[in-house]
Amino acid sequence: MIGYLLALPSTLLGLALLPFYTPRSLVWKDGVLLVTVERAIGNPGAQTIGFLMMAVGDENRAAIDANNSLWRHEFQHVRQIFRWGLLRDISYAAEWLFRFVFMPGDGPEPRWFRAYYRLYWERDARRAERRT
Repeated sequence: MIGYLLALPSTLLGLALLPFYTPRSLVWKDGVLLVTVERAIGNPGAQTIGFLMMAVGDENRAAIDANNSLWRHEFQHVRQIFRWGLLRDISYAAEWLFRFVFMPGDGPEPRWFRAYYRLYWERDARRAERRT
């Protein structure tokens, strides 16, 4: 219960942004509001804000329904926000900004992606993907 209270500010932000994602359906799955959307920022397979998880398109929604690695990755973000609350969001944004500004600019991938890929919270979620 305390996790939902910690996640509430982020979830409310996600609900306020939801119209920009063009939502199609909404269900409650394992304690998470799961929404199928048409698009998301950065073109991910899914995106989590608070306990609001947005699956981009029917293919990614089917993958999440099957509890695959995409579900495990995004559900780990829900666990993070339940444990850390707004501190998680603040540290996520601060670390991303730091990495974006101060990381070297070499490599084929865009600078924003390198910053995102090396975030502590994303590395933690990728570890959760590999768990069965």
